[in-house]
Amino acid sequence: MIAGIKLVLIEKDRGLPDDMSVGDSVNIVVDESRQIFIGRAPDVDVLVKAPSVGRHVVALWLETDGVMVRDLGSGAGSVLEVNGVRTQRPQRLLPDGAVLWIGRVGFRVKLSSDD
Repeated sequence: MIAGIKLVLIEKDRGLPDDMSVGDSVNIVVDESRQIFIGRAPDVDVLVKAPSVGRHVVALWLETDGVMVRDLGSGAGSVLEVNGVRTQRPQRLLPDGAVLWIGRVGFRVKLSSDD
């Protein structure tokens, strides 16, 4: 069972977010109790401070088969890149090693399990 996600910053939007450097990571604990929201609004779980990032961009939640990602329909939206294939505004399982683009900010996805 997936216990967490590590998002490793691989590309920034013109130097922003300025509170992160390429290679920095965000660790997210995912459990069955709630969704995790990513965006630029102050009420999200993972804040990405960059002009290309919408207020509420994606939601993550735990499913039996893994972690789901769903685009929330914000302006620039999100893209999930798996083995070079890009899906605009995804709603699907989040695979290990994929690249999740939030606006023009790219994160490499690393899944971890609790075993």
